[in-house]
Amino acid sequence: MTFLDIFGYVASALVAVSLMMSNVLRLRIINTVGAFTFAVYGYLVGAYPVLAVNGWIFLVDLYYLYKMTGQKDFFKLLEGVEHDSTYLSNFIDFYRNDIERFFPDFKNVDLKNCEIVLILRNLVPAGVFVFRKDFENKAVIIELDYTIPDYRDMKNTTFLIFDKRESFRKNGFEIYKTSSFVKEHIKYLKKLGFKLADRSIGLYVKKIGE
Repeated sequence: MTFLDIFGYVASALVAVSLMMSNVLRLRIINTVGAFTFAVYGYLVGAYPVLAVNGWIFLVDLYYLYKMTGQKDFFKLLEGVEHDSTYLSNFIDFYRNDIERFFPDFKNVDLKNCEIVLILRNLVPAGVFVFRKDFENKAVIIELDYTIPDYRDMKNTTFLIFDKRESFRKNGFEIYKTSSFVKEHIKYLKKLGFKLADRSIGLYVKKIGE
């Protein structure tokens, strides 16, 4: 197998992987790299139709990436959502499999004892935040911090934490607590600055305001 063969297979793999992404931004980024690689491959082997098509795809991807990363999103928190809200029930049912992938124990959570916030992004319901207040330990217990696949770029959570932290602190809360044994969720928590507090129960904590 020659270098060009390997180069072509890598280009094919990148395009194939991009089509498996549920997150649109990740899809565009990987597809951009894949299209550019394919365009170079087409040039190197003299397959100019391959060069032309993938060069065009590369430019289209760049245009949409510019729009996606350059636009300023509008965020709003819809607080005080009732636990028996019809919309909340439909939202959770629609994303149930994905929610259980990251929060397998959420099905056991009693929403009657929780506060619920919907995160709107450009007025699209992009996520839901479910938590309990532990006044004795001055902690906010996060039962669910879910973002739908199209908006998993950390912006939802960054806005939520920034918007809610002063409210929590004014009411005497000092830390966030949540539990997880799910590898992808733990990676997400660490990006937010959560630290492992008790390995046996998968407890992660973060000071409010950090």
